Amino acid sequence: MSAAAVENQAAVSPESVFSTLQAFQATAVLGTAINLGVFDEIAAGQTGAAGVAAAIGAHEQGVRILLDALSAIGFLRVDGGDYRLTPVTETFLLREAPAYLGGLADVFFNDWQWQGHLALADAVRRGGTIGDEQNVETPSHPFWETFADAWTAASFPSAHAVAAILSPWAAARPSLEILDVACGSGIYGSTVAGDRQDARVTFLDWPNVLEHTRSHAERFGVAPRSTYLAGDMFDVELQGPYDVALASHVFHHFSPARCVALLRRVAAALKPGGRIAIHDFVKTGSDPAQEPVAALFSVIMLVRTVSGRSYALSDYQAMLAEAGFQPPAQHDIPGLPSRVLIAEVT
Repeated sequence: MSAAAVENQAAVSPESVFSTLQAFQATAVLGTAINLGVFDEIAAGQTGAAGVAAAIGAHEQGVRILLDALSAIGFLRVDGGDYRLTPVTETFLLREAPAYLGGLADVFFNDWQWQGHLALADAVRRGGTIGDEQNVETPSHPFWETFADAWTAASFPSAHAVAAILSPWAAARPSLEILDVACGSGIYGSTVAGDRQDARVTFLDWPNVLEHTRSHAERFGVAPRSTYLAGDMFDVELQGPYDVALASHVFHHFSPARCVALLRRVAAALKPGGRIAIHDFVKTGSDPAQEPVAALFSVIMLVRTVSGRSYALSDYQAMLAEAGFQPPAQHDIPGLPSRVLIAEVT
């Protein structure tokens, strides 16, 4: 090795290599703590390892190692031998907290997700998912039931952002008929409908998912103004006409051709002057380092879909134009990596 190479090796830190290869440990530590109910026991007053271990029925040494690891990655702090919740943990990881995000462990910390990513090399070689059991396009895939419930709290900021963006336009409409495509929990349609009593929402998703949507519609107070369409969004009769169609995190699952096909169906179901609101990870630049969430999300789509990925703004512009929409207006959401595109049907 040359002197220059030795000097360069000494100047460049390998920390990013180690931290990235070990990142799975942080996921396992947090997911395990959520599943065991560790944070709730600490909130209830069990601040020592022995007390937490007794409360969850686990070995004290194992619990202490877990608590120390949680402290190391910032979800607990140690105070004189006691473990305390951090503000982030108290806000987002207690089961009774309004903004509870612990349900996301069911989305990210499970055998299905981990096994899929262990097969990433095969997905890279193939250019898409390696089997039907991994393909989230499979009719009535059970993953979407988990997703509908787990992602609800995480969707509140973006759902309210979509509603706020549409509000001035929607207020001028004599009525408001909403189509929520691949609705999941239905939080987007419910939030856009809001307190407007003449607003009606049609929720579209697989039959097994709509069972969960109904319970959330009751919770959000829109059940009396709701209709449910069960089936494949590429085949089911969309009915309508609608003033606005909502599509949150939908198009990244499909190829451009499939996206255009869906957009054409939506366009045909809209009233004159109707709009589509697309909420997704929309890339606007050419440097993935500036938009890491979109770049990494494409990896999930590579593992989980036949040909999905995060799309750039230019991709959406082309797909929307081909499907009969005017050029979209782009809206950033402060504090979030996703964007909202609003396009009017021609």
